[in-house]
Amino acid sequence: MPASKSASSPATSQPVNPQTAGGVQMNQPVNPQPVGGMQPNYGTAQNQQPPVAQGGSAGQQAANAAAQPGMQSTMKNEVAPTRLVCRAAGIVLVLKDGAIIGRRNGDYVAQFSNQPYVSGTHARIGYVMQSWTISDLGSTNGTMVNGNALVAGAPCPISVGDTVRIATLDFIVE
Repeated sequence: MPASKSASSPATSQPVNPQTAGGVQMNQPVNPQPVGGMQPNYGTAQNQQPPVAQGGSAGQQAANAAAQPGMQSTMKNEVAPTRLVCRAAGIVLVLKDGAIIGRRNGDYVAQFSNQPYVSGTHARIGYVMQSWTISDLGSTNGTMVNGNALVAGAPCPISVGDTVRIATLDFIVE
């Protein structure tokens, strides 16, 4: 910090380092802390943290910008996810709270009935605290979010741009 000027000299404006604007180190991940001492269970087998694609998902980038005083998100018209899309198999799943994904049971049987690697009751979609989640239901071939295998029964948040793998099918969250 520069030496302070005497009271008789005029105040001059000092350049602001954009990396530490407002005293906050920029471009650092934000680690939200749960209220009431409860720890979130994001359901990833590797690190129990929400999966993050390189550079972060759209929702995480917006959260990072919002948590930094004096900075505004550069994202325009951010929208909440509404569907999972598997272009390779031509499957579109409209997100519904409590919906079950499965080959024999659930809300999307018509879309998965001819997918032999999807379990009869494979995963559940949820909507918790204004965030969409997916939980594996003990499926044979698993569920992954951005390459992280989910622990059975533990919800994992999903955001626009994330990749959700259901057995052998890759879906993009849109």
